[in-house]
Amino acid sequence: MKNSLSLFAVIILSAVQIQANVPIDSTRTLWSDFNTKIKGVVPMDTVNYTYFYSSPRGEKIDSLRSADSEDWIIVTIDSLKDGWVKLIDVYLVPSRPGSVFNNVWVPLNILYTGLNDPINTFKMHVSPSKDSEQVVYRTGSWLNIIDIKGLWLKLRYEIDGKEHVGWKHNYNVCPNPWSTCGWRPPVE
Repeated sequence: MKNSLSLFAVIILSAVQIQANVPIDSTRTLWSDFNTKIKGVVPMDTVNYTYFYSSPRGEKIDSLRSADSEDWIIVTIDSLKDGWVKLIDVYLVPSRPGSVFNNVWVPLNILYTGLNDPINTFKMHVSPSKDSEQVVYRTGSWLNIIDIKGLWLKLRYEIDGKEHVGWKHNYNVCPNPWSTCGWRPPVE
C-alpha cells in the first residue's frame, strides 16, 4: 500500500511539473492549481447580445441575449490572445442546465467578475503578485476584467465616478450574480 501511494504521489508531482513547464506563446494558457479555471460573467445590463466568434476577430458564429432577461451568461476562460479569450464553456443560467457553447472566442473586455467576499472595503494589488503594494477601496459593483496573468485578473472598476485599475487573485473573486462563491483562503 505504501509503495502504491508513493508511486501515485510521483505521478501527480510529475503531471504538475509537466503542466508548469508548458511553453507560453502568443496564446497564454491560463493554467491553475488543481485545474481550476478562471470564470467571468456578462452582466445583464451591459449589452443586448453577446456575440461569439470562431477566433479572435474572426467570424461571428452565434449570440446570446444577455439583457431584459433573468438569465446571466457565465463563462469559463481557457486562454488569452490579443485581448480576446477562448471560452471552454458558456452557460446561460439559470434557464439552461448545461454548457451552451464550447471553444468560442469573445473580447476580454466584455467580461466581469465580483468579489468573493463583498465587504465594505477591499484591497487591490498594484501588480499581479501577492507581495505587491495594495490599495484599499470601498466595495464597488461588478469589476471589468481587462487582463489576465496566470491566476491574476487585472480589473477596472468605478467608485464615486472615478475609474480605478488593480489586480486581484482568482481566489478572491466570484462571477456568481446571486451569491458569493463561498469562503476560500484569501491570496493577499
